[in-house]
Amino acid sequence: MSYDLSFRATRPLTRTEVFDWLAEQPFAFVSPERIGFENEATGVYFGFDFYEGEPLPAFNLNYVRPHVFGLEAEFTLTAFVEHFNLEVIDPQMDGMGEGPYSCEGFLRGWNAGNRAGYQLALDDGAAVWNLPRATNFMVWTWNLQREATQALFEDGSLPPAYVPTALVLLDSEGEVTTGVTWTGDMPLCFPEGIDWLLLPGDDETVVLSRSVLLEVLTPTHRWPAEHEDIGTPSVVIDAPSAEVRERLLAFAAPKHFTRLPIDQVLDRELVDEVKRR
Repeated sequence: MSYDLSFRATRPLTRTEVFDWLAEQPFAFVSPERIGFENEATGVYFGFDFYEGEPLPAFNLNYVRPHVFGLEAEFTLTAFVEHFNLEVIDPQMDGMGEGPYSCEGFLRGWNAGNRAGYQLALDDGAAVWNLPRATNFMVWTWNLQREATQALFEDGSLPPAYVPTALVLLDSEGEVTTGVTWTGDMPLCFPEGIDWLLLPGDDETVVLSRSVLLEVLTPTHRWPAEHEDIGTPSVVIDAPSAEVRERLLAFAAPKHFTRLPIDQVLDRELVDEVKRR
């Protein structure tokens, strides 16, 4: 199940110029008949498929994904349409039809098809992992901007701190949660909405809840979402003293997690909406 979008040129185009432009875009990987895109930082992927004799490809984005897949794919899709001044052929229900493209129209059509994909998956009895839409958005935006955020702590804009990847985790009871890794002895900047900090223990990883950490250790900075450089609500803590670190570790306990890829963690509100139908 996927969203498929075709294009119509408004000026003469060659397959080579279109193919080469797509191949030069961030996160592109090239095969003879396809330009795929995969951002390893966020886990989002999509692609453009070329067909024999056709200068323009078809865009493809899988359904049954968290809504952030559409948000990230829109960056490349909109740039592609605008660069080549393309019109679209969009057969999707609630789609754009034939004619001008708009990012709003793409997201409307993809979200409608994604909802239908959720319905089919749940009707088939598929077991689905999910998190609140806002949590999926938090993980996505944090990881999308993580390298740029880390640079702020390395170029002198801010005091040094480690900026970890936001992880989606499955615990041994089958609950989906979120966390970051931390050594426990360095300054750290992390998204305010995560649940757990994963620390190396003597024999195995131990976890500390975010709420306990922030009760014991006062943040040096807190930034809201509208911060000009860090687009996800975030917290910065300084390296704890040896005494404080011991206090923190007293609250930590072993806990087993499996990391989940983001494409397998759906939006809870949409899952619940589909279940109620």
